Amino acid sequence: MVRQIRTEGELDLALRRAGNRLSVLYVSSPRCGPCRYMTPYFEELCAEHCDVQFLKVDVTDSVDDFVEKFRITGLPAFYYFRNSEEVDCFAGGNKDYLLQSLTRNKSRG
Repeated sequence: MVRQIRTEGELDLALRRAGNRLSVLYVSSPRCGPCRYMTPYFEELCAEHCDVQFLKVDVTDSVDDFVEKFRITGLPAFYYFRNSEEVDCFAGGNKDYLLQSLTRNKSRG
């Protein structure tokens, strides 16, 4: 199940608890067309990759701190973490690239 993140503190706690387990943070917006396209696929990947922690934050006016922290310039955006450290990221609505980057980052563990 994709875990909804609402605050930076929730994100920090989720990443700490994951430890060396790969975590993927999906940053989206309800007003973003490519985000609406990618959300069902992200949820599908979550069901297929139980060894990965899947997190999601919806960027709204109340969570602008995420935009600043991750220097988000485009949506949707995907950030990969291990041991609370960012190890990879990309932005865009490309399902094939999302799967490739997930596979690549899992193999690095």
